[in-house]
Amino acid sequence: MLTDLRELRVIPLAELQRDEVGAFLERERSGSRLGRLLERWLRVPPTVRVELDDFGAAAWKTMRGGVPVRQVGEELRREFGDAAEPLWERLAEFIALAERGGLLRLEAL
Repeated sequence: MLTDLRELRVIPLAELQRDEVGAFLERERSGSRLGRLLERWLRVPPTVRVELDDFGAAAWKTMRGGVPVRQVGEELRREFGDAAEPLWERLAEFIALAERGGLLRLEAL
């Protein structure tokens, strides 16, 4: 049985931040021993920065507090109107990428 994405709660694991460039999320890189060695040897920063467009920043702002995905989509539709279309496909892809990147998790309502 498949679960409708709109019936899940989205829990952000990173805080939305802004600077002169725009909105972004930041998370730590892998905590593995190999990852830490590579960070030192290659002088790789310990965090990953994920830049967000206006759609992503608005979605992330709406996710605060662990709301249902349906509520996130409805808020994006109010804010962007027809420019958000295809809304559910875009939102599903954004959530899938963020979940794979360790930036959020999904829970059943």
